[in-house]
Amino acid sequence: MRSWKWSKKRLAKKHDKWSWRWAPGHESRPENTAHCPLPTIFTINGHGEGAPNPVMEMGQLFSAHCPLYQRNRVMNRSKIMRPGKTAAGAIVVLFSAVVLFTGFHLYQDQARIVRHHHAQTIQSVAALKAQLIQNWRTERMDDARMNSTGILRTMVNEMMASESGPEAPQRAMILDRMRFFVEHERLKNMILTDLEGNLLISVNPQLKTLPEDVLPLVQRIRETETIVFDEINLCSVGHTIHVDVGGPVLDAQGRPIACLILRSDPKDWLFPMLAAWPGTSPSAETALFRIEDGQVVSLCNLKYRSEAPLAHKQRIEDNDLIRRYLNQAKEGLYEGLDYRWVHVLADIRPIVGSDWILMTKMDVDEVYSEVHDRGMVIALVCLALIVIAIIAAALTLHRIERGHLQALIREERLLRKANEEIRAAFYGIGDGVITTDVEGNVVRMNPVAETLTGWTEAEAVGRPLTEIFHIVNETTRQKVENPVYEVLATGVIVGLANHTALIARDGTERPIADSGAPIRDEDGKVTGVVLVFRDQTQERTYLKTLQQNEARLRAILDAVADPIIVYDSEARPQFINPAFTKVLGWNFDEIVGGATPWIPEDQQAGFHEKRTEMFETGITLRFETQRKNRDGRTLDMLACYAPFYDADGNPTGFVACLTDLTRIKEMEREVRQAQKMEAIGALAAGIAHDFNNILFPISGLTQMCLWDAPKESAMQQNLQKIFESTQRAADLVQQILTFSRRAEIRKTPVILQPIIKEVFKLTRSTIPANIDMQLDVQPELIRVMADPTQLHQVMMNLITNAYHAVEHTGGSIRLELMEARLEKNRTIGGPSLPPGRYALIRVSDTGCGIDPAILDKIFEPYFTTKPHGKGTGLGLAVVHGIVTELGGDIRCESWLGNGTTFHVYLPLLVAQEEAASEPSAKPLDVPGGTERILLVDDEKPIIDMEQRMLERLGYTVEAFLDSEEALVHFTADPKRYDLIISDLSLPKMMGEELAKQALSLRPDIPIIICTGFTDRIGEQKAKAIGIRALAPKPLTVEKLAVLIRKVLEETSS
Repeated sequence: MRSWKWSKKRLAKKHDKWSWRWAPGHESRPENTAHCPLPTIFTINGHGEGAPNPVMEMGQLFSAHCPLYQRNRVMNRSKIMRPGKTAAGAIVVLFSAVVLFTGFHLYQDQARIVRHHHAQTIQSVAALKAQLIQNWRTERMDDARMNSTGILRTMVNEMMASESGPEAPQRAMILDRMRFFVEHERLKNMILTDLEGNLLISVNPQLKTLPEDVLPLVQRIRETETIVFDEINLCSVGHTIHVDVGGPVLDAQGRPIACLILRSDPKDWLFPMLAAWPGTSPSAETALFRIEDGQVVSLCNLKYRSEAPLAHKQRIEDNDLIRRYLNQAKEGLYEGLDYRWVHVLADIRPIVGSDWILMTKMDVDEVYSEVHDRGMVIALVCLALIVIAIIAAALTLHRIERGHLQALIREERLLRKANEEIRAAFYGIGDGVITTDVEGNVVRMNPVAETLTGWTEAEAVGRPLTEIFHIVNETTRQKVENPVYEVLATGVIVGLANHTALIARDGTERPIADSGAPIRDEDGKVTGVVLVFRDQTQERTYLKTLQQNEARLRAILDAVADPIIVYDSEARPQFINPAFTKVLGWNFDEIVGGATPWIPEDQQAGFHEKRTEMFETGITLRFETQRKNRDGRTLDMLACYAPFYDADGNPTGFVACLTDLTRIKEMEREVRQAQKMEAIGALAAGIAHDFNNILFPISGLTQMCLWDAPKESAMQQNLQKIFESTQRAADLVQQILTFSRRAEIRKTPVILQPIIKEVFKLTRSTIPANIDMQLDVQPELIRVMADPTQLHQVMMNLITNAYHAVEHTGGSIRLELMEARLEKNRTIGGPSLPPGRYALIRVSDTGCGIDPAILDKIFEPYFTTKPHGKGTGLGLAVVHGIVTELGGDIRCESWLGNGTTFHVYLPLLVAQEEAASEPSAKPLDVPGGTERILLVDDEKPIIDMEQRMLERLGYTVEAFLDSEEALVHFTADPKRYDLIISDLSLPKMMGEELAKQALSLRPDIPIIICTGFTDRIGEQKAKAIGIRALAPKPLTVEKLAVLIRKVLEETSS
């Protein structure tokens, strides 16, 4: 056996060739042939599609164009190119230029950043100090205003009005007040003068007369009658710097009578604030200036001048920054020469409300000192990069030269091994290989060719190829032209057709696949042919098995009733089985290209998530999902996804099997529906039984009391109402049983008018008065064959629905009863009704109406548009079921926003049929008797009532609460009793068991079973036991009396 594994072998640097790696089992493996550089991949027709052609590779191996020959030519001609040092030098120069250019622009960027940073700092400080100065000025003016208008005003008015004038007693009080304020507000002095400038009071005792420089301030105060902030001045008396703020003192009529002046020393706060600077800056300075007589006057101490405030003056033309600021009349950032003729960066802005100019500045040398430091760092970095580039270029050149030498050495070694590799490839390949010369004579044969032809290489060399390689067509048995001659003629690769057989020397016949390729020299001239062929016997066997398996698999897929889809790794459909088309409706031609219309839009994301999960985990996924068929119907599906992989473990696709669960889901819903109804029925049955047991004594005792009550008395009327109420309660129980489908439906002739009126009266009392209700009933009696309780339920449900439609908006409800005649071929809403006379009940409302989109669904069980908890969705479904069961039909007309009308059609009875009469509690002529009755019931109120009722009818009654005790008495003397009346549900022995025991003792004993719920024992079961009649609770006296006589008469007859 031979086996090969695909591998990749590097024959030489920069040249990769695919090869087969020899696996154990080859019987003629040459020595030192561990790897063969020839790729051979064959299918039935010679070689795989897209795979390297083994014949062409073999031809190249023996051609002068083989990479081994090319290396030889390259080495012999010494045309190996060497990298130039000039290019390396150019690269270094270019790199250096780029580094220097980048460093220069980086330096400029750093300069802009630093300047911007310092400019922001200067502007922030200037804005802060300007605001502080403004606040300080405002505070001083507020102090002057407060003192001139406060209590001092009152004292000054009193002093000026006094005959003593300035020597009045108030003077001392004023002085104390002024002294207090000077001490606490850090003022230099407070002065009170008259309007002429005469000094009245001064906190500073050294001031005897008002200085001349203050008189202009007094005059401005007198003229403006407002608070005046004076300039920073040099005092003529003490030769000190001060700032005066003054305001008028007004009399009671608002006229000025004096001036109050507050004097501050700017050295206390203003000058220190100006001198302060946040952080450390040797050249930063803030100064105040004003323009006076064409000169720039410094109002504070200058950092670089020793003059006192107001002493430093400079012409505007000599102060570059102030001159530019005045020319532009705009506050902001300026760069120029300051009072020292030093280049600075300054912020200049005015102080609002004054003629002061605030200048905040910093020397440009200080601003750019940090830039110079950063520039040095940038320069050093650029220099280091250039040096590194030079070193790297030198090392690279050295490495390239060294690699060049090593490449020459490797080329030489490869050339020495070339012949050995060719021989190993030729003799180690797993296919048969024969080479010929241009004459078609054999030059070489490998061991595989020897085995397949039956000739040894020694025997075959020099012989014509046609003698060694004898091939025929498998089907026609005709000789096939040898491909070698075609290759020699055309110079291209030639392959044999399918069904070619090789006949060996000993006559053995083998199917083969072969092809030939030319061998060329350095000039491209054909010097021979290489023929490659392979035995396909085993492959044919594999192919046949594969075809059989494929046919079997296709038959299985065709037989599967579930849709199956095969996807590729990108979820594009590749195959579907017939069941897919049958269930979902699409053919394969319609989904070619990746379309998946059977997956709903809301399921697309989940489909791809499941695909990703399956490929990541590698496990088969099973989950429920939804798909839609070609008609747009949504189907519940059980999906099963299974991935498949290629030989390398990469996912190539997956198969999806879909099982239709739609019918199963519907059956599950039906089962749940049945279980719900069963539970409701069980609950209703229990309620009905207990409620009937409660109603029975109330109804019976009330009826007996009516017999004894005086006629036309109030008592009789009250008892009649109680009796009617018990009958309505009994009807209500019957409605519950009808709803739960546990009550036996008895159709009797019924007159509709009383039922319609009773329902209208009942609902009118429960529906709010703001809802208008109208009743329109045809006077002629209308009879139908129906169960009265069911009719009552139909009317109640329809009126309740109408009330819900107008509950919040108000409106009207109309109930109508009339006779209608349907002609032939006329349909109502659903199936056609036979022509004839019908009772038409119409319930209308003026509510919101029903959306036409859901009008067809309103009669479906559990369908409701009401809020959660408001309705069950069973009302209209029950109505539809009852009407249909009675042989009628119901239809609905609705106008969105304008109301709804329900039409109920019921077949009319012929005139001679009579309707059921209403129960009455009035005394009637009821039949009685004298027989002895055995009465059994576990409810004492019931048995007492029944005993009194029967005894009143003339019967002898023996009553028992215990069924076992009753059976004991009956067993003692079965002939003693003429009738047994027993309840069905008894604690120790059920009524039906009591009946069985009694009948076993006396088969002809008549038995009546009373029960609050007749479904627990049907009439057929009762008759099978021997029970003569079933009496549903609650019973009236008339019904019980008639039933007893009927049973006794049937027994006697």
